[in-house]
Amino acid sequence: MFKDLVELKRTGYYDSFNDWKTAIEASCKPLIDQNCIEHEYVDSIISCIEEYGPYIVLLPKIAVPHSSSKKDSVKQTCISFMKVEEPVVFDVNGDRKEANVFITIAAADNEMHMSLIAELADLLNDPERVEKLLSVKNDEDLLKV
Repeated sequence: MFKDLVELKRTGYYDSFNDWKTAIEASCKPLIDQNCIEHEYVDSIISCIEEYGPYIVLLPKIAVPHSSSKKDSVKQTCISFMKVEEPVVFDVNGDRKEANVFITIAAADNEMHMSLIAELADLLNDPERVEKLLSVKNDEDLLKV
């Protein structure tokens, strides 16, 4: 999975962001730039977080930005990876969570959405691999994961 993301230039590495919305925008940027998603999909993720809280933080320090609404703004199923050195703080509806790793997914249909979530769950079920992801600084480090 990560080899494909590096080859497709769907990775990003940052020091920090002023707020979580800017971080979400940055995590989606490679997918917008490559015409995989439209900006409405990003807006949908932000709206869902505002409504439901930071549901995208699946594990401590690991966020998986995604939305099951606005499927029409997903042109093709795609994934991106982003690492932020300083944790991004989500403090929405009294639910405070932080993330350093963002694995953004966009699926063209519900079947692919569930398939991507299941694949990520398998990947993130390995504590050693999660620790390695949290220490990634660049594409070379990501390829070692």
